Amino acid sequence: RGKDGKEVVRQGVNPVQITSGQSRSAQTAAPAAGSATKVAPAKFTIRVEIPSGVNTKDLKTEIRAPNGQVIEGVTLEEDPNKKGTYIIRFTFEYEGDYTIIIRGAGGQEVVRQSLNPVQLTSQSKTAQPAGQSAGAANKVTPSKFTIRVEIPSGVNAGDLKTEIRAPNGQVIEGVTLEEDPNRKGTYIIRFTFEYEGDYVIVIRGKDGKEVVRQGVNPVQLTSQSKSAQPAGQDDADRARLLREASAKYLTGDYD
Repeated sequence: RGKDGKEVVRQGVNPVQITSGQSRSAQTAAPAAGSATKVAPAKFTIRVEIPSGVNTKDLKTEIRAPNGQVIEGVTLEEDPNKKGTYIIRFTFEYEGDYTIIIRGAGGQEVVRQSLNPVQLTSQSKTAQPAGQSAGAANKVTPSKFTIRVEIPSGVNAGDLKTEIRAPNGQVIEGVTLEEDPNRKGTYIIRFTFEYEGDYVIVIRGKDGKEVVRQGVNPVQLTSQSKSAQPAGQDDADRARLLREASAKYLTGDYD
């Protein structure tokens, strides 16, 4: 009723009928309403994009689990392979949706994202070739590899820092840049690979900004080099042929 006593709302309800009949019949037999099924604890990683212009130092992240638990103080880790993207790692132990909420300095939501780790992990394993775990990289016989990269003009090569990210997540730091005597502005990088897949070469300047980012698949390039090799050709000729056949910005030398 309102202030003047007149009815504003009149509504009928039968609690016994709703509680005993409709609600229970609609309830699944296994878990009670609002509960979450527990699973073996497992680690999970997700990447989220932060809108441009947002100061990431002011952000606070929480994760809401299907059982109602709130995981606070979650760390945002900058993704070195994609600008504006951040990595979140957490352990899940329930089936259902986990909701990630990231708030800015004023408490306003910047990101809200839901995901089901159990479902995503299951799909990943199903699509994964037999014998290989999700996210793993196949190991191969360690072999030496050489690649040439072009450094933009005006950049002081002495200030550069180089790292190589392997397919298994390993980061090779302190990689040396060797000036190519045959091509101005081009530098040689040598490293040993031991996994299938793309190796990502990241070169940063004095201020930490990326100068070069380049992906290379040593196993694939080495395999192509061998298949194109005439019978009886020695290693020096094979290396020369590969340099000539490779793209302008990418040369894989087979040592």
